[in-house]
Amino acid sequence: MSGRLLRPAQLAAMKETVAAEGWIAAPGVRYGLGIAWRPVAGSRDGIWFHGGTHLGIVSESGVTPDGARAATSAAFGLRMGDPAQDAQDAAGLRLIDRALTDR
Repeated sequence: MSGRLLRPAQLAAMKETVAAEGWIAAPGVRYGLGIAWRPVAGSRDGIWFHGGTHLGIVSESGVTPDGARAATSAAFGLRMGDPAQDAQDAAGLRLIDRALTDR
């Protein structure tokens, strides 16, 4: 996000987003080319993020729009179809939110 990895035009293309309501359990999510954006309490500009699941691992990551702060989490426990998974997913989002804001 700081502009050191991608050329400005490439990063700008990734940041062109469309509404992605329902993609994750967070309001206001917008998805671009490989990254998504969402508003976060305590952050005027929201965060850019991406998460995923693979072989029993649930990951979340996020970065402030200026690239000054970034955080990643991984939980080793994927419970497909279990309501407890929703609580775990919400906790992962909160962890990233708190790491990237002063809340």
